[in-house]
Amino acid sequence: MENLSIIVSFELTLDPFSIPSGAKYPIFLFGIFIYVFGAFCNLTLLLLIILTRRLHKPIYFILFSLPLNDFVGITSMLPKVLSDIVTETNNTYYPLCVLQGFLLHMYGGGVLFILAAMAFDRYIAICMPLRYNALMTPRVVVTIVALVWGFDFLFICTLFSLQGMHSRCRSHIVSVFCDNPSLVKLACDNTIVNNIFGLFTTAIIQIISVSIQVFSYVKILITCLVTSRSDAKSKAISTCVAQLVIFIMFEIVVTFYVLSHRFSDVNANLQKITGMLIFLVPPVMNPIKTTRSQAWHPKGSRVIMENLSIIVSFELTLDPFSIPPRAKYPIFLFGIFIYMFGAFCNLTLLLLIILKQSLHKPIYFILFSLPLNDFVGITSMLPKVLSDIVMETNDTYYPLCVLQGFLLHMYGGAVLFILAAMAFDRYIAICMPLRYNALMTPKFVMGIVAFVWGLDLFFIVVLFSLQGMHSRCRSHIVSVFCDNPSLVKLACGNTTVNNIFGLFTTAMMQIISVSIQVFSYVKILITCLATSRSDAKSKAINTCIAQLVIFIMFEVVGSFTILSHRFSNVNANLQKIMGMLIFLVPPLLNPIVYGLNSHELRNNLLKILRRKISKMILMAGNLSNPTFTFNLKIAKLDIHPKAIYPVFLAGALIYVFSVLCNGTILGLIITQRSLHKPMFYILFSLPFTDLIGITACLPRVLLDILTETNDVYYPTCVLQAFLLHFYAGSVLFLLAAMSVDRYIAICNPLRYNSIMTPCKIYGIIMLAWGLDFALILVLFSLQARMEKCNSFITNVYCDNPSLLSLSCGEDLTVNNIYGLFITAFMQIISISIQLYSYTQILITCIKQTHADSKVKALNTCIAQIATFFLFEIVTSIAILSYRIPSISANARRICGLMIYTVLPAVNPVIYGMKTKDIRIAFFLVLKRHKVNPVLKPYTRGFTRGGKIKLDMENTLRRKAGTTSDRCEIRGKRVFNSNNRKTTK
Repeated sequence: MENLSIIVSFELTLDPFSIPSGAKYPIFLFGIFIYVFGAFCNLTLLLLIILTRRLHKPIYFILFSLPLNDFVGITSMLPKVLSDIVTETNNTYYPLCVLQGFLLHMYGGGVLFILAAMAFDRYIAICMPLRYNALMTPRVVVTIVALVWGFDFLFICTLFSLQGMHSRCRSHIVSVFCDNPSLVKLACDNTIVNNIFGLFTTAIIQIISVSIQVFSYVKILITCLVTSRSDAKSKAISTCVAQLVIFIMFEIVVTFYVLSHRFSDVNANLQKITGMLIFLVPPVMNPIKTTRSQAWHPKGSRVIMENLSIIVSFELTLDPFSIPPRAKYPIFLFGIFIYMFGAFCNLTLLLLIILKQSLHKPIYFILFSLPLNDFVGITSMLPKVLSDIVMETNDTYYPLCVLQGFLLHMYGGAVLFILAAMAFDRYIAICMPLRYNALMTPKFVMGIVAFVWGLDLFFIVVLFSLQGMHSRCRSHIVSVFCDNPSLVKLACGNTTVNNIFGLFTTAMMQIISVSIQVFSYVKILITCLATSRSDAKSKAINTCIAQLVIFIMFEVVGSFTILSHRFSNVNANLQKIMGMLIFLVPPLLNPIVYGLNSHELRNNLLKILRRKISKMILMAGNLSNPTFTFNLKIAKLDIHPKAIYPVFLAGALIYVFSVLCNGTILGLIITQRSLHKPMFYILFSLPFTDLIGITACLPRVLLDILTETNDVYYPTCVLQAFLLHFYAGSVLFLLAAMSVDRYIAICNPLRYNSIMTPCKIYGIIMLAWGLDFALILVLFSLQARMEKCNSFITNVYCDNPSLLSLSCGEDLTVNNIYGLFITAFMQIISISIQLYSYTQILITCIKQTHADSKVKALNTCIAQIATFFLFEIVTSIAILSYRIPSISANARRICGLMIYTVLPAVNPVIYGMKTKDIRIAFFLVLKRHKVNPVLKPYTRGFTRGGKIKLDMENTLRRKAGTTSDRCEIRGKRVFNSNNRKTTK
């Protein structure tokens, strides 16, 4: 314990974001939206795979790990960061920091290993289709998943074990979240071994993952080239597209994060944001990419979409390219190269402007919108077109089509307005150089940028709103991508207003942009002609050349696109290509034009490429007197010295009895086949929860009574409190789940087996535990943010209220409100579900004419109702004891202990007495082990030789109508039926 106290004895401080006070709530709300969206998408994907039988295939068993891993990644990082932003705190505790770092590193390694496993599965499916089912057996798939998580756990566990070996003399984490590098920086001594092993782990995980994926996809590509069937090729490629996109996206985000930490002049806030992107972008984008992937069967592309019910009004068909089969893959590879090149150049330009302080000038703030807009334009169009080419499909859904058209029109309008804004900036800089800084203030520049995007958004929203007002009676898009004219052609009615407003929008955008640019460049030309200094002239002209080239290029490409549609004899393929050029040429050439012609951009890029890796910043200063270096004192029960041992023995007896009873029920449910039913799968969680509750509370209290000590360490206290709150919440949710099971069994008996499938049972159990875990985790996260000044726990065990009492007098309103909220929420959810279920059961029983059916139905519910009422009564007594001032402190503490002792001790007795199946299974086990004295009261007579005839044997014979309900009874059976006796 002394070593443990050294490890977790001090509080750590994180490096927070520098956020203006007015911006913290918008950022918090935006972050909450991202988290809810990411969590919802990944949990939906998990539930779909669990609940949908046709997804119970090897690829989806492996894929299941990806959304699970993404959910762990985003949950481990984002809620804590958002909590720190909105509460303006930056404190954490070492164990929580290590846990966060461990989970985040597990997430990073998990992504790579899971993608490698998925690539291997696709290799077997495509290259060895006839042997797929023989090779990818459930055992092999489980082994692959176990290897994925096992290897990841081994590497990360070793990494953090090495980190844990160092003594620490610093307390500042140089990030907004905890990871291994920031934890290693807390060490006092040499960390070369950690750095080497960290690099080795990163390298080996990358090498294993990339090697398997390269091997698999190369083999798949060879197989596709050899295959003559085009449909087989398209199916093969389509199954791999999503995985490749996810892998490339992950690698790009990680690369940008690594690069941002290699340059010392990168803004601190930006470094933190790029670090967060690893745990934000994949979890948000992966489910979207996965749901758009096509499984290895003809209708696979809709497998997940149908389950998500994302079936829009009707499906649309695009007008595809007419491409010879042999040219399909070269065109696809060429298109991928174009997209990767364009995305890389524009993202590089964006990062360069973000990272370099020397580029934080008005012109570059405006310029920032150009590569961002180009990236949106090329991404909205090209990937979809290439996907359709390689898969030989031409289907899309109306909402996706509208989204694509909206983004493409936003791109087109934004190019014009951004170039106009840049021309205006150059006019001020060249024609009014002395007033430039006074005019182009940050506020004014932000106003220009907001006006550019706002005006563009206004025009395009009105344009698409008019289109959306029409009913549709056609489903063919006359292009390879969606835009407003092609969507308008789907309408049934008169579209004159749409056409007029479309032309008006185009004309207005062109007039505004061209007018501003002509005015600006004419003024610049006049100023240059009036200037006598040649160097000033050349400098002025150079700053405008890039913008003029981009504008002329955009107009030329746009003109060719329009002209190609005005002549009927133009080849259809050529018309489509000309339509695509406007979204390809500018995004490809714009960054090159600016990179070559802008002196500052070019020089900064070259400096970055040549610069050496900066050294790590050494942390200075030691912790003089950390806030939390001391033990906590916990309240004791006031017990007379002579009563210590009797109380200890009574408590020990209660604990042993509870563990024995709950362990017996768990063992019976595991070992007895007659109990392998949906009800008992859910019931299994209840004794398991009871064991957690009584074990988390009673042994610690008894130890303090016996040793007459009252010391506890803060992390141990938090763990105990977490488990106790987790126990209480899970009891409520599990009782609600069990009531739902009884409702379906009694009110819908014929549909019970079809409704309560194993997958749905697992889903219910996961929901009960997951919801409880999430609510309690947030509760303790709010508590952990408080600075601690006190050291006395006002109860004999740790719970959230007693931990809050350690705070330094800070405002606890948020904690108290959230505590009351989750208590009310859990009670309302549990009571509502149980009340509904048992009301429906009661109604069904009243309608029943058979008395035995009524009795049987009610008997199955009595145990659960008794457990629920017992929990509520004990909890109410504990709460009331704290509300009545005349009750002694000892009595209050004992009432509080009752919640975690009475229920775990009484629940198994209630279930053993009232649940017939458990009682029968228990006596059968005793009979097999020849525990005859126990069974004596249950016997009716003896056969020759003294063999026992059990009442329950006849009961089991009557119940043996179905195979699933039979219980194997060893020994000679005496009765063959209720009406037949054998006597010899």
